[in-house]
Amino acid sequence: MIMFFLALTIALIVSSAWQKHQDSNLSSTHSDIASTPEPSSPVSNDGPASPSSIPSMRSSVNTEDSSELSSQAVSSEDGNTSLEGDASSSSSSGSAPIGISDTLVPVSQTVSPEYFNDALFIGDSITSGIGEYKLLPNATVIAHTGINPSTILTSPVYETAEGESLTLLDAAQDVDARKIYVMIGANGISWIGKESFIGYYTQIIERLKEDHPDAIIYVQSILPVTKERSDSDPTLSNLKIDDYNISIQKMAEELKVYYLNVAEVIKDSNGALPYESSPHDGIHFGVSTYQKWFDYLMCHVVDADNTVYSSSSSESSSSEG
Repeated sequence: MIMFFLALTIALIVSSAWQKHQDSNLSSTHSDIASTPEPSSPVSNDGPASPSSIPSMRSSVNTEDSSELSSQAVSSEDGNTSLEGDASSSSSSGSAPIGISDTLVPVSQTVSPEYFNDALFIGDSITSGIGEYKLLPNATVIAHTGINPSTILTSPVYETAEGESLTLLDAAQDVDARKIYVMIGANGISWIGKESFIGYYTQIIERLKEDHPDAIIYVQSILPVTKERSDSDPTLSNLKIDDYNISIQKMAEELKVYYLNVAEVIKDSNGALPYESSPHDGIHFGVSTYQKWFDYLMCHVVDADNTVYSSSSSESSSSEG
């Protein structure tokens, strides 16, 4: 009997010791699992990303997108399209430009010649040719040979039917024009410094905006001269003309009027007026070049949706005048 109780006691002691050992191992195992960090990178370079790495990758993509949009929103200082500019321009009304990025008129649908019935063209002898060739008989042309950005403001060279002498801008004041096309500068680029040139031009546009608040104002580029004229006369070289045109476009952006790069349709492969278009002085040209000019104008308009379209622009004449 004594031996039975002794064996039972020994068995209970051994059993208790074993249970304590198992509990200790189990506790140690749970502690190791809880303290092991979850992987934050793929197990191997060619394996899939672990679940814990995906949120951080998405966060990186979103941050880059946000940074890019923020950069675009403040990129309008140099005149490029920007999200910020587009948003602020949406409140504009009427026919005025809706933003700096819209200053350079892109290709539009082609309008009929009737589009120019309420148009006013202002400029020098090149503009005078519009009336001489009668390409747009219903448009109003106020121009004078030899006029430049300075004298257009002060010289009374326009003779009215009543015999009164007016400056071109005074003569234009009472014209009921819905579109105004300005081309000036070929006579002043040779001797007027660029800063003064743009200062005079700015006064011209500001005066036109004041006198014609509801009109669309198109500022046209100075046209190129022939390569022969450009090479022989550095004061009127095509490189200089291009440089002034850049400043004219910048001025148009600042004044919120439209810029027409008419020069691009006139230039040949040398960036010049073709010699055959102006064999005499390298500046003035005949009817077929005028037709190129007006074909360009008819497919570069800003309110084409409100006009009647022709199926195509007018056919160019086959020879120069």
